[in-house]
Amino acid sequence: MNGYISLYGGEPCPPIFRSLIASMEDIMDNHVICAIYRLPDAHKHISRPPQGVKFLKKIVEIGDLKPEPVLWHEDSGRRHHSENGR
Repeated sequence: MNGYISLYGGEPCPPIFRSLIASMEDIMDNHVICAIYRLPDAHKHISRPPQGVKFLKKIVEIGDLKPEPVLWHEDSGRRHHSENGR
């Protein structure tokens, strides 16, 4: 993810913050830091890892995977009750 966080209007905490909505009042005694996120400049997406990245050995094996769930229409209807009786 990339982009830029910059000050809104060049000030970190403008004393008066003008409302962007016509029906709302301006904030006349602002004490909040104001910032805005700007999208990055258009650039080509790099769909490969950066040069020099070292990959770890894959350690997940077929036995690490959960078995597929029983389909609802193949379920016998019997439920195992947990300790709380549900």
